[in-house]
Amino acid sequence: MNRLSLFLIAMVLICQTTNTRASEVKLDVGYLGVSSESISKKKAKVLGFDNLYGSYITRIWPNTPAAKANLQVFDYIFGIDNQITEHHQDMDDLMRNKKPGDAITLHFIRKNVKRAVRVTLGKRSNSFYFSTSDDQKAFLGVTDDCSCPEGEIGVQVGIVYNSTAQKMGLKDGDIITTINNYPMYDWGDITTAISSLRPNELIKVAYTRAGRNYTASDNVKSYKATKEEERAARNNARPAFLGIYSNVVSKEKAKKLGFENIHGSYITRVIPNTTAAEINLKPFDYVYGIDQYRVGENQTLTNILAKYHEGEEAKLYFIRKGRLMTSQIVFGARSRNNNSTDRVDECEDPFLGVRNNYSKLSEMGVTVSIVKNSTAEEMGMKTGDVITHINEYMIIDWSDLSIAINNTKVGEPIEVIYIRNGQKLQSSKPIKSQCDMDNRNGKILYRINPDEDSQVIIKGNRSRGENSRVRIRIEDATQRDLNNLSLASRRKIFSNNQLKIENLSLIVSQNRENVSLSFEIDGRGDTQIQIYSQNGRSLYNYELDSFSGVFMDELDIAQNGSGIYFLQIRQDEKSLIKKIYLQKQ
Repeated sequence: MNRLSLFLIAMVLICQTTNTRASEVKLDVGYLGVSSESISKKKAKVLGFDNLYGSYITRIWPNTPAAKANLQVFDYIFGIDNQITEHHQDMDDLMRNKKPGDAITLHFIRKNVKRAVRVTLGKRSNSFYFSTSDDQKAFLGVTDDCSCPEGEIGVQVGIVYNSTAQKMGLKDGDIITTINNYPMYDWGDITTAISSLRPNELIKVAYTRAGRNYTASDNVKSYKATKEEERAARNNARPAFLGIYSNVVSKEKAKKLGFENIHGSYITRVIPNTTAAEINLKPFDYVYGIDQYRVGENQTLTNILAKYHEGEEAKLYFIRKGRLMTSQIVFGARSRNNNSTDRVDECEDPFLGVRNNYSKLSEMGVTVSIVKNSTAEEMGMKTGDVITHINEYMIIDWSDLSIAINNTKVGEPIEVIYIRNGQKLQSSKPIKSQCDMDNRNGKILYRINPDEDSQVIIKGNRSRGENSRVRIRIEDATQRDLNNLSLASRRKIFSNNQLKIENLSLIVSQNRENVSLSFEIDGRGDTQIQIYSQNGRSLYNYELDSFSGVFMDELDIAQNGSGIYFLQIRQDEKSLIKKIYLQKQ
């Protein structure tokens, strides 16, 4: 055996002997059976302790001398026998020379009263207890909000759905001041108070809300019971429904509007009789968060809403005209009354009388062309004017202009600020309807809802009493449709269905030969719009460079008669194809 081997054997023997002696020494120390911690001088002063160097009990272990002596969590030990804790020695220092069987006098404070108790120390090996799994422990259902100023009693909390805390009436932002009459200074105190309880034990909570004091009590549930009830409640609850239509905004638009978070939802319409309507959300409000959740690159408002269910309370964060705002909400659920898009009646459809002037773009707003006999013409507007504001809302693009007009009721004043030859002008007039316009021009237009089979009566000149019908339906093209169309046209026609468009609609003219197509694209890129007949013949082709916003144009496909047509919209690498059924009667 070489020297290295002998050295390693000797080191092992030394380590074993050292560990044995350390174990013996440890077993020879008197055991009280508590977990404790030192607290800051600031906390000790707030709690009213004269001695700032004591030990705050955070746990009492079962079947120990401390449990038998009825010590409790939040007892503040400041002395043993005739010694007190000081800045150079704490409770552990005072216990260092105590042995099992020694009888000591503990000096402590409980609820502002100084007390003393005689305790006979035991051995750690004589104490035993059963560990409880986390899901079987008491669970109040609060989270640390970390918003209270340091140095004061009270901990601000968030509330877990379907927990004991929610059942007791606590809400997000409440400040818990005491639990079972013990003052709560920090989150550690909350943890200590809850961990000292067993499931189904009574818990009494004092808290403040908006400067007012409240108390509540109930039997605290276990974590397992809370989660099981939460799962059952969520399975039975309907998904939360806010009740808005919205768009995303580009980086450039967000910068112009002053939005730091570019991933929010810019409201285009508020659905009546929904949560959004109840809290008076408005078009152009910019929603960017709910409770602690914020929209981001990987989390949309839709993703956040999926975390909630009907009846849950939350705090909504949004921006209105540059001001950060919040509102407490109670979510409703989607119903038949707010699940469908209403067909637009031309006599209730506001019509300013402007069209997008693509030939003259502006960085300040939207350059428009003016429709004859319209509200815009009566206001004194002219083709080439640049609209910058409508009803005090900034107009960045055609989508903003559409939102502002569509959310103005017929007959209400609409205030427009616009630029002409560098001069700022302003005008206001009650907005007319599409019906008013058509009566003046001798025809009626009617918007088709693309999501349902719509039969529309197209009336001719009223004085002649002409009358006719057109039936139109729009649906997604199937792969079989695309294969047949490719064969008929002798070229590859495809759709990856990655292009997102909104507000797709058709407007059929009185003569049944012209169809006005309009839709909105949030993205920006080179865009191509094409119409094909069922036999693959190209009937319409429109190309736009670096396009984003609302597209509108007149089509003459109706003159080809009843049949099936295909609308293809492409923007860079993204595309979609819609199948159009048109039947003239």
